[in-house]
Amino acid sequence: MYDNAQTTPESATIIYPLVSDEGNRRVLGDWLADHGPYTLAGDDVPITEADFDLCIVDREGLRRHRDELVEIKSEARPVLLPVLLLGSERRSEELGTDHPTIADDAGSAVDEVVSLPIRQAELKWRIKTLLRLRGQSLELRTQTNELRLFRKVAEASGHAIYVTDRNGVIEYVNPAFEEITGYDRAEALGKQPSMLQSGEYDDDLYEELWTTIHSGKSWQGEMIDVRKDGERIVLEQTVSPVLNGRGETEAFVAVAQDVTERKRYERRLEEQRDDLELLNQVVRHDIRNDLQLVRGYTDLLAEHVDEAGDDDLRTIRERTDNAIALTESARDLADVMLKSDSENTTVDLGSTLRGQLEESRAAHGDAVIELRGSVPDVAVIADSMLTSVFQNLLNNAVQHNDKATPRVTVSAERHDDTVTVRTADNGPGVPDARKDEIFGKGQKGLESAGTGIGLYLVQSLLDSYGGAAWVEDREKRRPSDGQPQTDRDPEGAVFVVELPIAR
Repeated sequence: MYDNAQTTPESATIIYPLVSDEGNRRVLGDWLADHGPYTLAGDDVPITEADFDLCIVDREGLRRHRDELVEIKSEARPVLLPVLLLGSERRSEELGTDHPTIADDAGSAVDEVVSLPIRQAELKWRIKTLLRLRGQSLELRTQTNELRLFRKVAEASGHAIYVTDRNGVIEYVNPAFEEITGYDRAEALGKQPSMLQSGEYDDDLYEELWTTIHSGKSWQGEMIDVRKDGERIVLEQTVSPVLNGRGETEAFVAVAQDVTERKRYERRLEEQRDDLELLNQVVRHDIRNDLQLVRGYTDLLAEHVDEAGDDDLRTIRERTDNAIALTESARDLADVMLKSDSENTTVDLGSTLRGQLEESRAAHGDAVIELRGSVPDVAVIADSMLTSVFQNLLNNAVQHNDKATPRVTVSAERHDDTVTVRTADNGPGVPDARKDEIFGKGQKGLESAGTGIGLYLVQSLLDSYGGAAWVEDREKRRPSDGQPQTDRDPEGAVFVVELPIAR
């Protein structure tokens, strides 16, 4: 408790008096009141329980409390808890011949002696000196604790940390440095970080680093270094100067994160992206063009095929059309995988949805596709591929339908920050066990010969927009007059998409 008292400002300085002589106590009290806003600790608090910055004792106080003073001064270390003895003009005799026991303890219990009667200049100087020394010891303890904490943090860190002097000579490395670089502490101390150089860079980079940190600024960057065993590693580093109280650089500290595996992963992703770009080009042009050519020749063959071959020709057409649709979905999916979230913009929902409805009606002449109600006048967060979401949902509702006349009803509803679009069909519905997985990669509709890529594309696009998709059962709806439901009120599945509204 004794080493926690304040030393600055002087108004917070607490002095504990152990002065037995009433005259000396009065003189001391008057002097302290006249020479500084010091606070005197009360007599009712035992010295072993008091918080104070300086203890002033006379000969009798020292005799009575010397053991306690020695104990609390020892407990306070490394912080100085100073004791000032008020001695007589004969203090040399007093501390020596007359009272040998006081002489024995004076060295450990007393830090300074001032003569009685009090000499004001000497007392003032002694008090200020002792308080200044105490302040320095408190500051040193704080620095020591901070250094101890830094070492604990550094030792536990997963990043390599090393400290050099102002000339770049390594003075400290943490365990992560040893693990990442392969150099143990003994091998690294006294060396320079240049021992890690891989030869990848010319002198300009190192000169820039050196100039930056010597100007008082931090340097950040990635650097390819080499381990002790010769393996190259990529370190993401920050090197900062350590300044003293005068603003002068006295050391440098570097923190390095090993990002070697991350860089390898990024390179693999870049290679995969390049391969996907190439595949996308092949799908967009070569395969699609060949399929369109097959479709065209199929139409030319129609007048040369007899009735017996009509079914085969129809199958060729259907399969070709399916393949063309698949290339469109694969192309769109590749575009999704190649785009970044930052490419999203705002898209008018009404014009996009109505336009896709018209295209789907033209493509599926045997189906009834209608819009129920109005479309909210909102812009949503999406991009030009939003049409693929509605196209694939409408195609799914028609192609996976088991009715002679597929019926699809589309509706839209605005909420606070989102808008939902529902695509309801009169098909076989979706079993509960498949509702959570139907938008997954490779999932197919009931009795479907397709790949399931369409709904996966829908989910991928909505993920990139910050939206969502799910499937619900379509409830039976009966007319108000109680008549049986008609084909215009079908049951089936409802595919729901939720889009964020742009602000």
